Amino acid sequence: MELAPVYRIMKQNGSSIEVDSALGNGTTVRIYLLRIAPDAEAGMAQTIHKVLDMPASDNVQTGG
Repeated sequence: MELAPVYRIMKQNGSSIEVDSALGNGTTVRIYLLRIAPDAEAGMAQTIHKVLDMPASDNVQTGG
């Protein structure tokens, strides 16, 4: 997913996203989700579409 739609969705839901990138050091993406009250959670269904969990030591490279 591109970052523009992610940013828009996050803002619409009261959350935020930060991206830090440095040549030779990689990119860090921080996602801050709005927390809801426990009583509001009772009636909500929760679905996780995709989770990518990588150790800090992993490197992702792209190119051709």
